[in-house]
Parts: sequence; C-alpha cells; structure tokens
Amino acid sequence: MSARSTRASPTPTASRKNASLLDLTHGHRPGEVYQIARPTRPFLEEVGTDPGHLRIAMVVDTPAGGTPLHPQIRQAVIDTGAVLESLGHHVEPRPVPYDYWPLMKAYTNIIATQTAAFFDAVAPLVGRAATRADMAPFFWSLCDKGRSFSGVEHSNHVEQVRMASRACLARMAAWDVWLMPTLPMLPRVHGYYDMTLDCDTYDDTLMAPDCCYTLPFNAMGSPAISLPLGMSSEGLPVGVQLVVRDCDEAGLLRLAAQLEVAMPWAQRRPRGCWE
Repeated sequence: MSARSTRASPTPTASRKNASLLDLTHGHRPGEVYQIARPTRPFLEEVGTDPGHLRIAMVVDTPAGGTPLHPQIRQAVIDTGAVLESLGHHVEPRPVPYDYWPLMKAYTNIIATQTAAFFDAVAPLVGRAATRADMAPFFWSLCDKGRSFSGVEHSNHVEQVRMASRACLARMAAWDVWLMPTLPMLPRVHGYYDMTLDCDTYDDTLMAPDCCYTLPFNAMGSPAISLPLGMSSEGLPVGVQLVVRDCDEAGLLRLAAQLEVAMPWAQRRPRGCWE
C-alpha cells in the first residue's frame, strides 16, 4: 500500500457544491408517503471529514444484457480502486450484485404508467389533451404502453421492483461502498439515441444496455454519485460511480470529497474544448 501524498491538496469544490445543493433540497414535505431519515448535521460539514476505513466492492464485469464494458472504462475503475487502496480502504473485486433485465423491465413499465399519468395531469393546464403530433414517437408509444396496463399489473410491477431491490441490497450489505462504472461505453455520437423508435425498441436496444450500471440504483433509490475520475484516449472524461447503503448520503459525500482531493479533475478540459 502506497503512502499518502504530502503535497498541498486542492479544495474539494465540486463536493462542496453537491453537499450545498443537497442541504437545500433534501427531505420531504408533510404528508408524503415515502420519507427518509433526516441528516444529523448539514451535508456541507461532511466534506473534508475523514470517511474512515471502508470496505469497498469493485465491479468490473458487465451485467447480463448490458453493453460490453469498454477497456478504458474498466481501467478507470481499476485505477480508482488502486487510489482508494492507497487511502487506506479495503478494495475487493465482486460480481454485479443484481439481475439486470427483469429489474429493468419492471422499472420501465412503471415509468410508462407514470408518463401516461403525467400527460393526463398536465392536460387541464395546457387546455387540451396531448396528441401524437406533440411529442416524439418514443414518448407517444410510452404513453400507450402505460395506459395498456391494468391497476393490478401496475401494482405487480411495483412489487417486482421492491422484491428485486431487497434481494440486491441484501447482497450488497456486507460492503460499505460499491465502486463500478457509470456507463459501460465511451460517449455515443449525437443522434444515437433515436427518439423516432417505439419505446420497447428504444429501451431494449439503446437505452437499457447503456444504463446497465445506473438504472438499478435509480429503481432502488440507493445513494450514488458519478465522478469524472478518468480520461479516455480521445480526451473525454470517464465517469466512475460510487454507491452506498440506504440513507448514507453523508458517507458518500465524505468519500467523494476524499477522491476529489486525491484525483482532482477541476483543471482538466476535454480535448478540443474552448476556454
């Protein structure tokens, strides 16, 4: 294990901004059905606090049905793991902790129903119902799909996500943090995500394979953060994702700030970016 650097450390500015935003926006309104634990102190105070010695699971394989992991992104995750080891954490490779495709299907079914409900809800504000001409084919087909489900089917989709989330979080519970890619591929060319497709084709062939590391934690509600800790050979930032236990936003911010100091990115610019 290498020693920590003794040179002057940069201020974790990005982490301070994230913490400040969370201080302003966290929490719930009175009467909301779903609530989370309130923090014991401002999140901003977590930035710069020692995260302690953490057990970190590192994922560098690809979920079933996901886009194959690009070698440069895999290396960015491994490099981050090495830095975390040098900071005193225990890092160990682990397999993907979730069964991706069933979770993705149930979650996107819920999104379809919510999308249809959203357009119905805004119709009185607009003064008319939305028509096919108002939106891309992807969204129109998504609304059609959402309206096709019965109330019982929608309830079953919600329960499927809950059960899959419980099973995944049980597998993750032995570790303080999970380290994995944000995306499996380098940036797609503009126009790759073709919104003229129907929602099932779009999800199955474009969106879902590329979101195989992030969609599960959107569905579960797990605290997660993406940090630009790598750079591709083309000079573009590579995101690395950290995921922690339920309601441990404080611990996530502490670790993110520690990495921002150890692997600063504020002065980097994508190749060809103008000042």
